[in-house]
Amino acid sequence: MKDYMIYHNLSIEASAERVYAACVVSDELNKWWTEKSSGVPKLGAEYMFWFGPDFDWRAEVIEVVPQKIIKWRFNKADADWTNTELSLAIEERENSVLLHLVHRDWKKANEHFGRTSFCWAMYLFGLKEYLEKELE
Repeated sequence: MKDYMIYHNLSIEASAERVYAACVVSDELNKWWTEKSSGVPKLGAEYMFWFGPDFDWRAEVIEVVPQKIIKWRFNKADADWTNTELSLAIEERENSVLLHLVHRDWKKANEHFGRTSFCWAMYLFGLKEYLEKELE
């Protein structure tokens, strides 16, 4: 069986510490991605990602390196997202970071896969705007 992957890179003019916090701290996630979230960046910990009554999802932290990477495996989500793996990895640059998003283990390149890829691009743009406006 073939697995499909969504991959995006985004340059953000912010420190690795700031980008990492925006990716792992619940109050920060709620500013650019979720409506509500909870969780701590600790191996084996559960995160709750809430987008509305029909989208109350859970994921386990399967890799974490402070200021570098957070990776989750979704164990409660819709059929397409369940058992997918999402990683946000931070590569430090001179005055910015390059954020690598990889959302892997999709079983089908269906309509939801395409919509999710588009939505990730939009969410990442929102993250970039949120973090860079703080610097203004």
